[in-house]
Amino acid sequence: MAVVNKFRLGLFVLSGVLLLVVCIALLGLRDTFVKKAKLVSYMNDSVQGLNKGAAVKYKGVPVGTVTDLTIQIEDKLIRVDMSVEIGSFANRKQRNLDTVASFYRFLDKEVKSGLRCTVEYSGITGMRYIEMNYIGNNSPSFRPEEMERGVFYLPSASSRIADIVKLVTVSLEKISKVNFDGISMKIEESLGAMKNLLNDPKLRSSIEKLEKLGSTLDKTTSEVSKVLTEEKIQGLINNLNETIRTIDELGKMSKTILNGSKVPETTGAIRVASTSIMSLEEDLKITLQKLNGAIDAITQLANSLEEDPSSVLRGKQKHPIFKNK
Repeated sequence: MAVVNKFRLGLFVLSGVLLLVVCIALLGLRDTFVKKAKLVSYMNDSVQGLNKGAAVKYKGVPVGTVTDLTIQIEDKLIRVDMSVEIGSFANRKQRNLDTVASFYRFLDKEVKSGLRCTVEYSGITGMRYIEMNYIGNNSPSFRPEEMERGVFYLPSASSRIADIVKLVTVSLEKISKVNFDGISMKIEESLGAMKNLLNDPKLRSSIEKLEKLGSTLDKTTSEVSKVLTEEKIQGLINNLNETIRTIDELGKMSKTILNGSKVPETTGAIRVASTSIMSLEEDLKITLQKLNGAIDAITQLANSLEEDPSSVLRGKQKHPIFKNK
């Protein structure tokens, strides 16, 4: 009976060991049947925290792992080898890409659209992973001269953490160039000058005068408020409204008088009268000229009578043309 139990126990243990070996073999063979693509990228930034076996993600979705990290001594770049499962990518009909070549064609089109890989932090653990995402249509900063057959080159870009570190570094450099000692000395000088200004007797006297003026103004305002009560102000407003109304009525009355006075007709009559006066003045001037001529003739007659009174009887004698000597 004991022999039978030992046999069963041994058979059970052997079956378990065989099952374990089969599981391990199946897990090892799984990678053989899964279609994978080899990607390579070159990083110029530090890859601190990125190790072999780190995740490779496409817009946050795990699609592969990092297989190797090497230093390229010619230009001090870090080469990152990645293995990506093709089955993680499918078209709209939910059909996976069937070959590595079709996957590489897909990546080539996406690289032209701005697909880049960056090194990002995985939470607060300090571990890092490769993120494949669309940065922009900028041209890749590095392009390897030669690439192994069957390996696709995926350009890289600076991570957001690196950009933040650069920005902080530049800010610290600018801050370090600031002359804080000179600024503090200028501040102390300004404070001293301000203190001297505040201690100046003239300024204090001016402040006291302003305070007195303010108190006087307050008293005047209070007295005015006492004198000008609300009823008096309302009365002034009513008187002002009445005056404005009277002026308005006077303006309307003046307009009515002007409209009834027939100003255009009167102006025309005045214009005609002025024309008549001008013509009368011209006639008067001609008459005066004739009168002056008549007066001159009478003056000549009087002079001739005075010289020769008998000329009235003889008439006016014609003077001979040639006088006798």
